[in-house]
Amino acid sequence: MNLVITGATGLIGRPLARALVAAGHDVTALTRNLARAQRLLPARCAGREWTPTGAVAPDLLRGVDAVVHLAGEGVADRRWTAERKQTIRNSRVDGTRALVDALASLPSNERPRAFVSASAIGYYGDRGDEELDERSSPGGDFLAEVCAAWER
Repeated sequence: MNLVITGATGLIGRPLARALVAAGHDVTALTRNLARAQRLLPARCAGREWTPTGAVAPDLLRGVDAVVHLAGEGVADRRWTAERKQTIRNSRVDGTRALVDALASLPSNERPRAFVSASAIGYYGDRGDEELDERSSPGGDFLAEVCAAWER
């Protein structure tokens, strides 16, 4: 398979990219930092620079089998100022919108067969020991709002 991964240098993306390359798949990482991606990812993993809040050239997605979208600013690495919160939200919502727009611009026979987009457990908010499943409503905190906007 030929796959494109955003967030390939992150917590989930890095082991996913390694496993896919090891299994013989062709992987292209859309990344904010090409030099970092080349250091962290297998040599057989191609890299293309992309800013998650910027447009995606449709040619990067043309003819690939699947897109796995994991990109987003880290939520546990810095204090959440108002500016940081906006960056976290934009990196997810705008990045997803850019990918969806690029996919929609391709003729249907040139689009990937699958588009997998991450979300987060933060969707549910802090509910203590309450049992939650896919039918549970979103929480009311910042991360829950970000997840809900991201999924929309």
